[in-house]
Amino acid sequence: MPRAGGQKKLSKEALKAYRGPFPTRKSRYPTYVFPRELRGSHAFFNEVADNLSHLSHLPLLLTWGEADPALSMERFGHRFEQTFPNHHTVILEGAGHFFQEEVPEQVTAAVRQWWKDKIHT
Repeated sequence: MPRAGGQKKLSKEALKAYRGPFPTRKSRYPTYVFPRELRGSHAFFNEVADNLSHLSHLPLLLTWGEADPALSMERFGHRFEQTFPNHHTVILEGAGHFFQEEVPEQVTAAVRQWWKDKIHT
């Protein structure tokens, strides 16, 4: 699994967990196809985006890896902020696309603080 913009390389244990369900080259083939299929699914994603307004009344914690090469905050994140007025955004410094693996402490702290401030008040 390649790095995805973050500064921290995934540990051998994390890589093993991600690769576990796909022990052979042949079994990993769908994982190569999937990103390509995502890029070709504009109609589906446009439909999803058009219907997000139905959820806009809900609180949203938006966590974003500042170095994500696949989904930039400028291109994608601000759309969520505009759609969900009751949002709280946390930019995870030094993190890329797999921020839950790269900066788990920052993610945990963000979720705990958001839950305490927004949900469990």
